[in-house]
Amino acid sequence: MRTNRDWILKFVLFLGCIAIDQISKHSVDSLSTWNGALPSGLFFETHQNPGFIFQTLSEVSVMARVVFTTSLFALLAFAYLIIQNLLTHPLRRLRIALTLLLGSIAGNSLDRALLGGAIDFICIKTDTGLIYFNLADVIMWFGTALTMLSLIRDRDLIWHPDSSRKTFLINRGLQLRIAIFTTSIVFFAFLVLTFFSFTFLTHVLHHEAREAGLAYLIGISPLLVLFLSVTFYLSIVFSHRIAGPIHAFRKFVEGLSTSPEQRLVLRKSDEHKELEDLAEKLKKILQPDL
Repeated sequence: MRTNRDWILKFVLFLGCIAIDQISKHSVDSLSTWNGALPSGLFFETHQNPGFIFQTLSEVSVMARVVFTTSLFALLAFAYLIIQNLLTHPLRRLRIALTLLLGSIAGNSLDRALLGGAIDFICIKTDTGLIYFNLADVIMWFGTALTMLSLIRDRDLIWHPDSSRKTFLINRGLQLRIAIFTTSIVFFAFLVLTFFSFTFLTHVLHHEAREAGLAYLIGISPLLVLFLSVTFYLSIVFSHRIAGPIHAFRKFVEGLSTSPEQRLVLRKSDEHKELEDLAEKLKKILQPDL
C-alpha cells in the first residue's frame, strides 16, 4: 500500500513539474509586466530555443535536435522506472531528485515535439550577450544538485554492499529463459515500430523523405542495441529477486541439520518475503524443543 502511495506522489510531482513549466511559458505576457521591477539585466521575454540549454547546438540538424532529443526522453523515462525499481531503500531524496529531473526534461521535450524547439522566457543580459532559459531548466539544475547530494550522502544505502549476493545468476536456466523471453518481446516491438516508421516516412510522406527514412534507420539502430542490452541485463536482475529467495530457502533447509539455530534473512529487494516466516515455522516443526 505504501509503495502505491509513493508512486502516486512521484507521479503527481512529475505532472506538477510539467504543469508549472508549461503554465509559466504561456504566461509570459503577464510576467513581462514585472520587467520594470526586476533587477537590471533580468527580464521576461519569449524566445524559442531550437537547441539545448543556453541555446547550445542550435545549428545541428532537425534530426538531432528534435527527433533524437524527444526519443531520448522516452529512453530516460524507461531508465527512470528501472532505477526507481532497483533502489532497495526508501532514499526519498534521490527518488524526488530523479523525478524532478524527468519532469523538467519532459517539459522541454514537449516543446520540441510540438513546436520544434523549447520556449525560453527568462533572460539575463551579460557583457557577452543574452542568456535565455526557463523554469524547466531551473528545476533541472535543482534536481541535478539534489541528485549529487544524495549520491554523496546516501552512497552506503545506494550500493548496499552488505546485502549483495556474489552472483546474479542464482538459477541460471530459469533466469536466462526469462531474460531471453523479455528481450525477444522488446526486439519484436522495436521491429514492428521500425518497419512502420520507415514505410511511413518513405511511402506515405513525400518521395524525398526516403533520406529521412534512412537517417531514421541509422538513428534507431543504436537505440535498439541499447534497449536490448538493458532489457536483458535488467531481466537477469529482476529474475534474481525471484530466484535468489528460493535458492536461499533451499540452502536454509539443507543446513538445518548442521546449523539448527540459523535464520533465513532475505534482502529488502527480494520477492517471496513470506519464506522467512515459512522457514521459522519449519524450524519449529522439525525442532520443537528450540
